[in-house]
Amino acid sequence: FAESIKFKESKKWNQREIALQNGTLRGKSLGILGFGAVGQALAEMASVFGMNVSVASRSSKPSDSLTHVNRVFPLTELNELIAQSDYFVVCAPLTKETKGLINRERLSFMKESAIIINVARGAIIDESALYEALSQKKIAGAGLDVFAVEPLPEDSPLFELDNVFLSPHIAGNFGDYTPLAATDFGVNLQRYLSGKELKNVVDKSLGY
Repeated sequence: FAESIKFKESKKWNQREIALQNGTLRGKSLGILGFGAVGQALAEMASVFGMNVSVASRSSKPSDSLTHVNRVFPLTELNELIAQSDYFVVCAPLTKETKGLINRERLSFMKESAIIINVARGAIIDESALYEALSQKKIAGAGLDVFAVEPLPEDSPLFELDNVFLSPHIAGNFGDYTPLAATDFGVNLQRYLSGKELKNVVDKSLGY
């Protein structure tokens, strides 16, 4: 995608050069940290592309009870999941347990060809360790929608890397968000007034 943007800017027809950098998702290993609504939706979409999906979650249900999942890792085996993943996606909530969870040691388990993606919360990944891994080409790349400090400071070294795709925390923000949120609020209000169980309840003891 980044190379296609460069093509538009340069107006240079470098079809072969870009094509050689492309790959297929079929048969690739996708590791997902956190298996709530976002993680489950991602697993479903990835399975359509023929990816082998594994997850790490605090509630380690057997994989045969989860749709679109080949294997479930307990958090104690997170390093093993990271090591086998071609793509590793962070979808977990930010809690005391997950803050800084993806640190320098865990990043060292990633394949040199692997890509890490964070659509959860920036503080889950040690950004300085991630920058080191990316700048030294210890891993292939990253897609980051969230950051430890937001807005991302203009002097952040992440802006200088050519193997990082950055977006300003918009993965869950889109044109129809407000009317959809209002609809969900209305549904919950009716459930509350009717004495029914509410949807999307936050468990304060867990932090999400």
